[in-house]
Amino acid sequence: FQELGEEGCLSVPGLWYPCERPAYTKAIGTDLDGKEVVIEGEEIWARLINHEVDHLDGHLYLDRLAKDVRKRAMRELRESLEAK
Repeated sequence: FQELGEEGCLSVPGLWYPCERPAYTKAIGTDLDGKEVVIEGEEIWARLINHEVDHLDGHLYLDRLAKDVRKRAMRELRESLEAK
């Protein structure tokens, strides 16, 4: 099942929004020696794994927000960049 939780990212500092993620996840990869690596987690660990895998796939958590929340997030992101 999915869990809704606040999520933020160093790529967009200071901005936190509710983001839906799986409550459990399992990721399979390969280490530098070519050996299979399996990591899995529940709740916050599942959120963390999915968040980082999204980065590897070229996505930010903002891409996963509900449409109305994403619209607000993008506006707030633009405003925070303009203030700098």
